[in-house]
This record gives sequence, C-alpha cells and structure tokens, in this order.
Amino acid sequence: MKEDKVEKMNIKLIALDLDGTLLLEDHLTVSDENKKALFMAHKKGVEIVISSGRPIGGLKAVLDQIPFVNYAVTANGATVVDTRTKEVLFSKGIPYEVWSAFYSMLLEYKTKFRVYQNGSVYMEDDESQRSLLEDTLIKGGQMQVNIVHNLPEVLKDQEIEKINIIYTPNGKYEELRSKLEENPYLSVSSSIADNMELNWHETNKGTGLRHLCENLHISMEQVMAFGDADNDLEMVKEAGYSFAMGNANKKVKEYAKYETRSNIEHGVAVAVRKYIK
Repeated sequence: MKEDKVEKMNIKLIALDLDGTLLLEDHLTVSDENKKALFMAHKKGVEIVISSGRPIGGLKAVLDQIPFVNYAVTANGATVVDTRTKEVLFSKGIPYEVWSAFYSMLLEYKTKFRVYQNGSVYMEDDESQRSLLEDTLIKGGQMQVNIVHNLPEVLKDQEIEKINIIYTPNGKYEELRSKLEENPYLSVSSSIADNMELNWHETNKGTGLRHLCENLHISMEQVMAFGDADNDLEMVKEAGYSFAMGNANKKVKEYAKYETRSNIEHGVAVAVRKYIK
C-alpha cells in the first residue's frame, strides 16, 4: 500500500467502482473475500455504495451478490439511485441539443457504441452495433436493451445519461477523441483501454457521490473510495480516504491517498479489513 501506517479513519461510506476494482476479471463476480469484508463494514453502520459507469439496469447481477447496498452512483455520476425503491435522487445528463449535434459523427466514424438513458441501453439497429449484444456486461448484467432506428428521433428532446463508445476502427481513436474533447459541454473519460465514455461536462463520479453524501448528511471527508481508471479520478480526488487499486492506472495512483492490492487479489477487502475496525 502507499501508506503502511494504520491510522484511525472516521469512515461513514464506502464508494466502489466495479470493473477493475470490486469485480474479478469476468466483470461479474464479487469475490467471497470482498463480500465478507463489505458485509462486516455494513454491520458496523457504514453505507456501502456502488459507483459505476454502468446504468442502474446493468447492476442487478452485482446487487444480487451484495444485497446490503442501498445506493448507486450510476453512468459515471449522471444518475444517483436508491437501489431499494429505484427512486432517482439526482440526475444530470447530456441535453438533447448537445448529444444530437455530434451523434452523426459517431456513425460516420463507424464506431460501436451504446447509449444509456433512464437506466436502459439503446443501440442502433444495424449489424455492426448488434455485435454488442454479445457483450458480457449486457448478458451478465441483464440490462434492458432497446434496438431502434434513428435514436435521435426515438429519444427526441430527451436527456441521455451517457454514451459508451466500445470500439473505434481503423486507428481513428485518438482523432475522434480529440474532436469530442473539443466540445465544451462534454466530459470524455475511459474505464478500459480503447473505450470512450461521454458525459455532461459537469457530471462525474465525484459530483454524483457528493450529491448522495449531501442527501445522507455525510461529509466527503468520511468517504472511503476505491477506483482504478480515468472515470474514477474525480471521486478519488474528492474522497477523504481514497484508494487506488494495485492494477490502477498511473493517474489514479498519483491522486489517491492510499494504494491497496489489485482487484484479483481482493484489494477492497484488504483495505476495508485494515482500516475499519
């Protein structure tokens, strides 16, 4: 770990990224070690929160394994949900006039992508996009997938939570990313290699988590947060006790106050057992 000294931590909430953090390499499984450590913290009164790039519709398989989770920061902070009642506590997506303006560019670049809106997944009805239906996260996460013609027409005048670009062909990734980053209304991040996640420019896991903490009357200084990728950076920066996974990228390790073991070494459990007594 970055810090070896065991200090007393006043932790009221644990925020958990999923892929590369809480979950094993199959992107579905919470290890027994992590389950037991988080349940121990839950029994001590600590709120356990998922903080993910996925929509609420893609969390069922995870929530079934850790049913004591009451809240989720979803779609990179675009929507905060009470997982018991499905009440939306906070939401800030990309306005229609913003996302519809660059939507055709994604088709021109022949990217493979999916759109998150109101907890569900939307994809264009063409052969290249249909290959995404084989994605482990859709099948295992049991997301509702809507196959449509002309998504800007189907979701006319509606905000969307996020666009997840899975694949950009012909070496055009950097070119497309550069163009999207020029848009002042977009936040562009990545959770895995070669993907892009597009959110409203004021939306990230940090802002979503802050809104939840305000709702629960918990200070961000009392938050223990775990992450590994670019879309975790703002959450890591804002949490009082921030942990980079052993497999985290360089930026996350730079900003995190602590470092734990990798996701396959049950790094969440290691840190929770060490710092929550």
